[in-house]
Amino acid sequence: MSFSRILLLLLFSLSCLSGKSSITQQKRFIDSKLREISKEIEKEKKAIETISQELKILDKELRRGKSKYHREKSKLKALQEEADKLLLESQKIREKMIDISAKLISISIVNGGKELGTINSVIFSEVFETIRKKNRQKLKLMDQSLQVKKKKIEELSQKIEKLSASIQSVEKKKNLVKKKKKEREQLIVKLKKRKDEYRKRLKEIALKQKKIREAVAKAKRESSKGKKRSRIKDSSSYRKEAVRRYRGKKTIAPLKNYEIITRFGTYIDPIYKFKIFSSAVVMKPKKPHAKVRNIFKGRVTLMKENKTLGKFIVIEHDNGLQTVLAYLDSFSPSIHKGKRIKKGAIIGRVSKKLYFEVMKGSYRIDPLEVIE
Repeated sequence: MSFSRILLLLLFSLSCLSGKSSITQQKRFIDSKLREISKEIEKEKKAIETISQELKILDKELRRGKSKYHREKSKLKALQEEADKLLLESQKIREKMIDISAKLISISIVNGGKELGTINSVIFSEVFETIRKKNRQKLKLMDQSLQVKKKKIEELSQKIEKLSASIQSVEKKKNLVKKKKKEREQLIVKLKKRKDEYRKRLKEIALKQKKIREAVAKAKRESSKGKKRSRIKDSSSYRKEAVRRYRGKKTIAPLKNYEIITRFGTYIDPIYKFKIFSSAVVMKPKKPHAKVRNIFKGRVTLMKENKTLGKFIVIEHDNGLQTVLAYLDSFSPSIHKGKRIKKGAIIGRVSKKLYFEVMKGSYRIDPLEVIE
């Protein structure tokens, strides 16, 4: 394979894989959002379950309150009927007593105001007096009973009034709880819609990843001098034979202090369960404007800048390895294409993240196996 073809392959691979790294970051963001939304949906479902239980309690309280209200109303009606009956009976007795008094007065007038001397008159007078006393006593008892019933009616009316107020209060609370439940149900609908949108975006990203991998595989096949290679059957990862273990001497890392934010190798998507392959590692410097070092002595074969990768450099080392370093903020002024550089030479600076890929021919090597 000519040196120019190697460079073209490296550049094409780097662009595609960098795009893949960006896509992977989008996927991770969407996965994170999907997990957040799922948690929110579960939270709202639990809240609705609690609200439903509260509504059941309120319904039970309402049924009990209304049942008691109707019972007390029936009692009140019965008491009112009894009081009316007593009032009517006492009115009749009063009318009888007035009639008796009128008859006694009439008898007295007929006799000229004189006392009744005959046996019949005496008997008549005694009978009327006895009736009047009995009616007076009966009327007194009826009045007492009527007062008791009136007091009960008043107490019962107050009780019914309180029950009515309590029922209204529970119904008001129930309406508020139902409104709250409806709002949460509407929120779940919105959350599910957002979740579907994220899932749709995730599928689009997965399709894009597949196309990138197929493009890289095609480029590798075209540069293989006619050697037959099996096609990638799905969007899982590169073929196993495209990865090799590093068995050479370990060397320095391109950054002194860093943390790994993307590792080399295949991992399973947590939601859609397809395999994703990362052919590089992405490092995050612990300090901004960090120095980026050359890991083995070799020669700079490419220095370029584009919108996707920012500033990137390709170095072919004397031991047969090639390294790609991207997302640089700046190149070292002393570095240029074609220059031979020693191990540890500063090739540039980086602040946010550093893309670090190691290859040997068409094979990928885990960069963490190479560095100490």
